[in-house]
Amino acid sequence: MMEAIRVHAAARAAGGTPQERIARAEAGMAEIGRIAEAAGPSEEAAIMNLNESLYMLSTALQPTDATAPTRSS
Repeated sequence: MMEAIRVHAAARAAGGTPQERIARAEAGMAEIGRIAEAAGPSEEAAIMNLNESLYMLSTALQPTDATAPTRSS
């Protein structure tokens, strides 16, 4: 669990461009997944839960398409 927390903290680091931060978050999610697979059943779910905040960060940093048509009612 401690290794997963370390990876999570590094993946959430605020420095860099949005693209760099997205790449770091995605790499962190992959590494946390590998750590969870190697962990015992009692820690696996808790470790995987760390990925939720990295996914949210990655999604928030994704560029929005300002030219996309809007849906009208």
